[in-house]
Amino acid sequence: MTDLRDFANRLKGINLKDILNDSVMETKDSLLGENKMQLLFGEAVDGSDLGYYEDPEYAKFKANHTSQYHAPYGVYNFDLYGDFQDSMYISPALIGFDIGSKNSKEKQLEKLADGSSRVFGLNKNSDYPTEILKPVLLRRIRSHLGI
Repeated sequence: MTDLRDFANRLKGINLKDILNDSVMETKDSLLGENKMQLLFGEAVDGSDLGYYEDPEYAKFKANHTSQYHAPYGVYNFDLYGDFQDSMYISPALIGFDIGSKNSKEKQLEKLADGSSRVFGLNKNSDYPTEILKPVLLRRIRSHLGI
């Protein structure tokens, strides 16, 4: 009976929000890497295209002169020199976390894509929640429970 009480007390002591935030921060490089890849492929968080270059010459330039251009022809990928992606960060917030970029073009690029909610985050095709985050989260919960 004592073992059950101890286990029940450990369950009561779980702060899932903190465990989740710690797990996200532990796996932040993978999270940012997936978000960066989505951008390189021109994918918004909702799975649609980020947007389209209005200038056909610039679209041609991007497709022909940017080694990281994996997006469909004419679709934004927010990469020319890698500055935007290299400046991306993740930080804990009151509820969840924030993803952004310290690059000076952040606001301009968000506007082109119709908002930061289309730029920063993972789309439904991401393996991050199940393949990366879940094992870390389970490990932390098990450790907290002592199992």
